[in-house]
Amino acid sequence: MAAISLKDMVRARISVTWSDPATDARIDDAIIPAAEAAIRQKVGIPDGAGFEFGAPGSEAETMLLLAHCYYQWNNAEDEFDGNYGHEIAQARIRWEVLQNAQAEEAPAGL
Repeated sequence: MAAISLKDMVRARISVTWSDPATDARIDDAIIPAAEAAIRQKVGIPDGAGFEFGAPGSEAETMLLLAHCYYQWNNAEDEFDGNYGHEIAQARIRWEVLQNAQAEEAPAGL
């Protein structure tokens, strides 16, 4: 069975079953990039971390991204942090622990 693309996951989450240029552009060029940037910032995913939404091991972050897309689609972004603050905090703690572990493993003097 083929893996579902992030775009298809987003379309399913926001219940978009049609395709037209305006809708596709809004999803591909505005909603998904904005949600990726917002979740990376809120959770603390560092640039160059090699992280991909939708990949195995990214379930919490992908869930947040899909929820953020839903809120954007419905023009309710201002309600996202209040409703997902706990999940954001949990994912942020995970990324802080990962970054601390990587810093401890790095050779001295680098």
